[in-house]
Amino acid sequence: MTLWDKGTPLDPAVLAYTAGEDHALDNRLVPHDVRASIAHAEMLAAQGLLEQAALEAIVRGLRALADEHGRGVWRVELADEDVHGALERRLTARIGPDGGRLQLGRSRNDQVLAALRLYLKDAVAALAERAREVAAALHILGEAHADLPLPGYTHGQRAMPSSVPLWAGGFATELEDDAQGLGACLRRIDRNPLGSAAGYGTPGLPVDREHTRVALGFARTQEPVTAVQLSRGKAESQVIFEVALLSSDLGRLAADLVLFSTSEFGFVELPEEMTTGSSFMPQKKNPDLFELARGRSASALAALVEEKNERLKSTR
Repeated sequence: MTLWDKGTPLDPAVLAYTAGEDHALDNRLVPHDVRASIAHAEMLAAQGLLEQAALEAIVRGLRALADEHGRGVWRVELADEDVHGALERRLTARIGPDGGRLQLGRSRNDQVLAALRLYLKDAVAALAERAREVAAALHILGEAHADLPLPGYTHGQRAMPSSVPLWAGGFATELEDDAQGLGACLRRIDRNPLGSAAGYGTPGLPVDREHTRVALGFARTQEPVTAVQLSRGKAESQVIFEVALLSSDLGRLAADLVLFSTSEFGFVELPEEMTTGSSFMPQKKNPDLFELARGRSASALAALVEEKNERLKSTR
């Protein structure tokens, strides 16, 4: 049974078409949905809407499911439709009817936003940190070869004289800028959507939105409740935009490394462990990793265009 079961079976072809690959992608949301669900359950108990015994069973069951998912014991399946259905179905099977009481005072609408925003907070922080690590490595490279000249190129032709610190420092500075851009996404991400339910709050239920905000570490609660659903997709669009910029800088860096590692240039020697060989010419050191990084920047740009088109369609 799904969270929005209407009492009659759904055609399998309709399920496959509407759910698509959501179930596979939702596997990354499991720990975040568990966190949000536990915070919601604890709030319900604090408000007298859930008995202590039920709370303990829910928390124990959710933590066990998160642990088992992390160990690969189970995965979100197409029949679940999404992470929320997967968790509730397994939780109810494990602890009984109390598993269904977790839906009191919330909707799939605010539930999915809570899990997604928790995921995005972790994702942008990790991406920003990795960008800063690459930037730091480039600064170290520039300092290690402070006096080494390097040609500057425009239109693929040698132009002004440059140096290793200038080449490395330019990319490092832009990657640091990308990290700052990712951090700026938190303005839209770091807002607690729980308690907004399907868009109009929970009239008649003493839901404490500040309780879940503190428990989940959101910077603030999104108000009014009607703004929550209107904001859907905006944080995601901003993240995709910043990821596209980061990917573009990494792609240009990778393109330089591919070119500079050729025998014609010979500016860079790539480590053996970062290159592949050739079945026909085993002496070759192919920069496959950097070629893929260069090409993947187009994927981020395509995702940005796709997101823009989806938002345009949703406003028609």
